[in-house]
Amino acid sequence: MTIPEVAAVLRCTRRTVERQIADHRLHVLRVGRAVRIERGELDRYLDSLRDPAG
Repeated sequence: MTIPEVAAVLRCTRRTVERQIADHRLHVLRVGRAVRIERGELDRYLDSLRDPAG
């Protein structure tokens, strides 16, 4: 998924997603200059928000 696609799923801004990536809370794949987030990684990130201990 692209950053704008993730932002749409999370209903936040692109910048918010970029901050989560910069803070290493959301892990990405880099394909050349393109940045992609796997759906499983997005699910893991959402689970970590639900369970602060995780």
